[in-house]
Amino acid sequence: MAIHKVDGVDGDANFPKKFVRLNITLAASGTITKGQWVSIDTGDSTNGLGGSVKLAPATSLGAVGVVGVAAETITNPSGSDTLSIPLKVQTAGKFENAYVTTDVAASVGIVVDTTPGRADIAEAADKVSPCGMTLEVAVAHLADVMIYDRNMF
Repeated sequence: MAIHKVDGVDGDANFPKKFVRLNITLAASGTITKGQWVSIDTGDSTNGLGGSVKLAPATSLGAVGVVGVAAETITNPSGSDTLSIPLKVQTAGKFENAYVTTDVAASVGIVVDTTPGRADIAEAADKVSPCGMTLEVAVAHLADVMIYDRNMF
């Protein structure tokens, strides 16, 4: 088991992070952008249920199945066909410049509920637990966040 530390005793400060590679289906010329929140795609069983993600949808009560943040930007290279493409997803730890709403303050729980792929302040009306928390005040829809480990992967 790896040793995770943030103390920097040996000159190496390390924030533990977890990554997985899951498939995402992109339409012709479709794109997923680094920093956007993704959720399990239960409509795609070609990779086994739970093996694919989609852009986390906006729902008034909070998106279900949010697993993390896209760790890379990918575009469907075909231009005309829908393709299932492997996407690197960060599922836990500190992520710099994740998409959030503009008015998000520091140290608040966040859920995806108002804009697809973008997290917002968790509210009492939300029916899902927060997918993370902000570490700073949002600037231009971006903020450093701590992604909560859901232990799915």
